[in-house]
Amino acid sequence: RLAMTRKEQNKYCVQHMKDASNTEQQRQSNDTSWSFGADMLLGIFVSLWLLSGDNISLVSNFIDKSGQDTVGVVERQLVWLMGVPAGLKLNTALDQFLGDFFLYLISVWSAYLQFVVSPLLPAVMFVVAVASCLGVSVLLALLADMLSLMTFHIYCFYVFAAKIYSIQVYALGSLWRLFTGKKWNVLRNRVDSCEYNVDQLLLGTLLFTVLFFLLPTVAMYYSAFTLLRLAVLAVHLIISVAINFLTQLPIYGLLIRLVDPLQLPGGVKINLKAPLQSL
Repeated sequence: RLAMTRKEQNKYCVQHMKDASNTEQQRQSNDTSWSFGADMLLGIFVSLWLLSGDNISLVSNFIDKSGQDTVGVVERQLVWLMGVPAGLKLNTALDQFLGDFFLYLISVWSAYLQFVVSPLLPAVMFVVAVASCLGVSVLLALLADMLSLMTFHIYCFYVFAAKIYSIQVYALGSLWRLFTGKKWNVLRNRVDSCEYNVDQLLLGTLLFTVLFFLLPTVAMYYSAFTLLRLAVLAVHLIISVAINFLTQLPIYGLLIRLVDPLQLPGGVKINLKAPLQSL
């Protein structure tokens, strides 16, 4: 018979699928091996460059200067907030208190960078240069950790401002429910009706007024530190994308595509034809 039986057709299809699966697994394995090799090779080149000449000192000075520049950016931001930011009239007493508080913390952080971190940077960069032999992705991961260390003050300021802002907003929401004759039932996790006396309403009115007029000042500090935190996270995102690109780049597949494209599967096309008549 010229036509294959149904059993032979199924056997042929299963064998073809197994061969295709084995080919795909082999290609993925080759992609992983080539990506790992390219990562190691680039890391060795970067390590040799760092260990040659006075490059470690140059990179250490650049990182130290970048850390001091971040301190300067935060200081200028705080001085701007302590004035009339964007033409807004903030609460003078609270603005002065928050500005002086953050300026004191930034001066402490600047002294920490100058007397503790800066002397250790050359030794740290030497360790980073040696670790770069494991791959350029390891180098980028270490740089991300160093970025987190150098911008730790921005993270602390952001958390502190966010905490104050969230507490103030929560307090305003609770006082607003007081005016509407309601309260939050903690046991049942819902809002219930409640009757308040005159003294409670008067105290709630005073607290609501004070917190409401202090909210723009806190919101400005929260917005400023949020923007700085987002800038740091954007740099972290760029580093993460670079690491993923280096580790997931299908180098082997690209080379095969350039050298011999016929080795790569290009899809399946099925055409229906009339069955063959047996002789």
